[in-house]
Amino acid sequence: MADLGMRPRFLLKLEDASPNEVYQKVQSHVLEGNPECIGMFRNPHMELMFKPEHRHFWSPRLSLEFEPYQESTVIRGLIGPHPSVWTMFMACYGSFGILIFVGLTLGYSQWSLQQSPWGFTMALVALVGILFSYVGSLFGQRMALEQTIRLREYLVESMGDFALRAVRLESLDPDSPTAAG
Repeated sequence: MADLGMRPRFLLKLEDASPNEVYQKVQSHVLEGNPECIGMFRNPHMELMFKPEHRHFWSPRLSLEFEPYQESTVIRGLIGPHPSVWTMFMACYGSFGILIFVGLTLGYSQWSLQQSPWGFTMALVALVGILFSYVGSLFGQRMALEQTIRLREYLVESMGDFALRAVRLESLDPDSPTAAG
């Protein structure tokens, strides 16, 4: 996974295929039975995840949106952890961010009053907390790498013949070069 983002995203464009047609193809493949994966469906949204017996704390989920775009279909994919794991990390970042703001404000007030500015120490500790949270998220991505690759392979497998016609895009902006290879 070359993408360094916390929740990697991708765009696939399929020429000469309707979103419903591609959606039905993937859905029927998932429902036929896979020993590892299950899905949640609500057209045009689909969520692929591992069955509970194959899941661990860092297991990824693949969210897909099937959209029409200029006589073709675009599939927007987002790979991320379970929503509770994502929420936990965002709560940590938010809490530490607030502590940094409070620490800097308190430290500046103490410094301007010629008191011991221990508030700056609080801000520094919160900054270290953000760094530990970020390293923890990178560790989680590393732990989920194998399952992430399996989910992407499973998507390609379930798309069948459509996968052969898929083009990966960076953007849907008609003025920018869209093919990413």
